[in-house]
Amino acid sequence: MLVREALRDADDDLFAHLCADARLRSAAFFLARVRERAHWSMSAREESLAADLDANGLSAWGRLYNRLSGKLEFALEVPGRPARRFPVAMTRTLLEDPDPAVRRAAFMGANAAWARSADTTAA
Repeated sequence: MLVREALRDADDDLFAHLCADARLRSAAFFLARVRERAHWSMSAREESLAADLDANGLSAWGRLYNRLSGKLEFALEVPGRPARRFPVAMTRTLLEDPDPAVRRAAFMGANAAWARSADTTAA
């Protein structure tokens, strides 16, 4: 966060000089985006406090869901093809496949993956 704050607080001439440096020229767009977004953020101390205060049920559920869904995988078992493993995050994309067998296999596989976490998500 210190870099973000430094980019936010740098005056325009200093920032332009930084981006003009040959070693950073290829990162100029990225640095500009970080600086732009930094204007919408709080200081590192305030961000830390906000994170500490954001320990409510909905926030906790969101973190749990993200952690679970980020680790879940399923086997895409399309008849006549070798099974392939996919992260659950690919379900939406696979459900839009033109092949109905792929869509069906994605639906079944993703549901089976979520079923393995049913006790945790139900709690």
